[in-house]
Amino acid sequence: MAYVSEEKARRALDPVAEARIEAIWDGSAIDLVEFHAGIAREARSLIRQVMTRNWSLRSADACQLASAIYVGATDFHTYDARLFRFGDLCGFPVRSPLVEPSLKW
Repeated sequence: MAYVSEEKARRALDPVAEARIEAIWDGSAIDLVEFHAGIAREARSLIRQVMTRNWSLRSADACQLASAIYVGATDFHTYDARLFRFGDLCGFPVRSPLVEPSLKW
């Protein structure tokens, strides 16, 4: 996340919003993963597997899913509903983010 919807609507940055975004990244459930050949191979494998189902998977999305597999994710949250069907291939549910009402801004 780089900005919140209010910033986008106003086309103006808000330091309070930036601090909230930073808080999400610091000590959160988000893992940053260094891309490497093993993740690239897993991404390629996912792309090949979905082809047999007559689906398609973009390389960037395959790399994100492969990274989640690499870190042993138990859940994958995305706003991209096209990725929801890939959960069974990855071994974890792929779904919309769950946000506590108190965290909405």
